[in-house]
Amino acid sequence: MRSGFGCDALAMVFESNNSLFRRNAEREIRSAISTWEPRARVDAVVVEAGTALNEPGRVRITIDYTIILTNTPQKVTIEGVI
Repeated sequence: MRSGFGCDALAMVFESNNSLFRRNAEREIRSAISTWEPRARVDAVVVEAGTALNEPGRVRITIDYTIILTNTPQKVTIEGVI
């Protein structure tokens, strides 16, 4: 396994579900994709949390990206509880 692979999501597991958490999560996600996935360009990362989802501990992360070789836009959404 590569040390440093991915992002520092585990360090954020017990963080408060607030605007600082959302900014940090967005930054970590952008950085990890830029570092580890050279075939994709990140177009947008949206982190929704808490009251926006009507559940305090819920987080939804939507990543819009483009596959560089084919210029094909893609989207992935991940949802969970912190």
